[in-house]
Amino acid sequence: MANYLSMVLLQTVFKDELAAVKKILNDEHTADVVFPYAPAYNVVFNLFVEDGRPVTWPIQQAVEFIQPVFSALKNYANFKISSQTHYYSKLQSEPSLNGDGTARVIPQTDLATFINYGEWNLNTHDIAPSINFLNDNGSKLVYRISESELEPVFDIFASQLFELLGVPKAPLSPFLRVDAFHRVATLKNMKRALSNLKALLKISSSLHGISIPESTRANVISSLENYDKVVELLQNNDFEASVAFAAKSVTKSDEAFFEKEMVQQAYFPSEHKLAVFLPLLGPICSIVFFGLIKYLRSRKASRKESETSELGKKEI
Repeated sequence: MANYLSMVLLQTVFKDELAAVKKILNDEHTADVVFPYAPAYNVVFNLFVEDGRPVTWPIQQAVEFIQPVFSALKNYANFKISSQTHYYSKLQSEPSLNGDGTARVIPQTDLATFINYGEWNLNTHDIAPSINFLNDNGSKLVYRISESELEPVFDIFASQLFELLGVPKAPLSPFLRVDAFHRVATLKNMKRALSNLKALLKISSSLHGISIPESTRANVISSLENYDKVVELLQNNDFEASVAFAAKSVTKSDEAFFEKEMVQQAYFPSEHKLAVFLPLLGPICSIVFFGLIKYLRSRKASRKESETSELGKKEI
């Protein structure tokens, strides 16, 4: 019975989690589209409305519907939620096929009403990565979107958010999936933190003349302290807290590796600076060299002239 339960757990409940862990340990690349880890994400809910009709939608109530998802992921990252409404106009006529039927063409007369989708402002002017969810109200003659209409849409958004973050697809329970995600994310961030610190050590060892800024040293120490805390929490099976400290560890390692002064020294070593300034030193040195030769010749001629003058005086 125990063997049967173990087999069921490994092949159903923990199947996707074990597969993800194996890929991380073996450095295998995955075809899944997953957002890289960031301390914060901008989650933007966009409503597209046709023909500029005023429309109201209970976005606050809808966000409360999906709020348990963000609460479950609060130890992983900080999610900043916002919403936008975009208005667009429909083309007066549908694009027609060109002569050979390989492309659709918009007549020049319709270009005045054409809106480039690429110009829609889906950015939040924030350095944090943005996750945009789109809801198109289309040409429906609905001026008010009810909360009941948004609930299934936001249910889809929650599933898409899980997929974008890399939450395992099994088991079906979202709570078990989030727990599995915490363990996978912890391992992934721990490995990334170690990779950053190893790369930093390699750079500092290979470039003997490089100086380590105090901020880099402090970030390295903080990253290692958080890493040790993760190990301690994992030994106590506290996966929810471990994902938070793993996030802090990788964040501090990123700050140490990408510290401004370290990056400048890594990508602009002494040899590079010499190669940059050598073309400038050449003309300067040549001017000084030829000026020195001219000065020595002038002094030699002056000395010779002085000796000749003194010799003439003695003869007189």
